[in-house]
Amino acid sequence: MARTQPRDKGGSIAAIAVTGYPNEFPVVTVGGFAAYFQKPLDLENVCETISAILRPPTTPSLRRLPSPG
Repeated sequence: MARTQPRDKGGSIAAIAVTGYPNEFPVVTVGGFAAYFQKPLDLENVCETISAILRPPTTPSLRRLPSPG
């Protein structure tokens, strides 16, 4: 099962796969998801993962260049 929605249909929105049937839906067959979990869930791990997904990417700090002249 791969997540293949086009960008204009929500394909750019991060989604997490959760399964209670890991033999039927192993991680190698689940593409396009930001994370993959098997039940029973470790809620602390799920919350940390969601937090990491929602956290904006870090950008290197910008240094001011010296003024010319």
